[in-house]
Amino acid sequence: MIPDLLILLVIILAVVVGLLILKKYFKPASSNAFSYQSKNSLCSPAERSFLGVLDQLLADKYRVLLKVRLADLIEIPKGVSKSLRQSALNRISSKHVDFVVCNKNDLSILGVIELDDQSHKSAKRQKRDRFLDSALSAAGIPIVHIRAQNTYSVVEIQNQLQNNLLFMAAKSETNPRRSVSDSNDQGKTQPISDDTETIEICPDCGGALVRRQAQKGKFAGQHFMACSNFPKCRKIVPIKQAAN
Repeated sequence: MIPDLLILLVIILAVVVGLLILKKYFKPASSNAFSYQSKNSLCSPAERSFLGVLDQLLADKYRVLLKVRLADLIEIPKGVSKSLRQSALNRISSKHVDFVVCNKNDLSILGVIELDDQSHKSAKRQKRDRFLDSALSAAGIPIVHIRAQNTYSVVEIQNQLQNNLLFMAAKSETNPRRSVSDSNDQGKTQPISDDTETIEICPDCGGALVRRQAQKGKFAGQHFMACSNFPKCRKIVPIKQAAN
């Protein structure tokens, strides 16, 4: 009788140990298994700043999209073998481009703009850029590479776009000396920048910073830099800070 009881206890102990092992290594999926959190921004500060420049140059006639998958821009033509098609898809599936310029009416693709920062100097990145250029060229989509900078000359960027994007050379009538209303001096306008000037970028929204002069109050007569997207953006930067 006692041996039977011992055998039963051993079996029970083995079952308990087995259950504990299963609980440890085979936990059921919980609601936290796929928890995510939002990123701070869709793009980097450099991309946001450059988008502000592109908006100044292109927003009147075109629509600029950012961070577009390469697979949404180009596709594999019919007639390609299944193996080659899959190989070609694999090469573009994980890649994206920085900015895509589209027709404002039908969103047809007109060109691609890449903002090249320091990372583009690495061998791996240069190999990726060569493939990107070749793939877009084969698809008939022009691409232009712009070097990332702290400040941009509107005219210089416009010239680069016109020299590389044929639709810009043919249709561009953008005037970088667009005016914005001064909230303290209604009815008057001031140019965003002169043709030979570089523009400072608003750190909050990426718009151009415009030189202003306070008209009243204790700072009357003093100059400062204000965002050209006022009143949507009310960023104000002291002249010395803007220059740095």
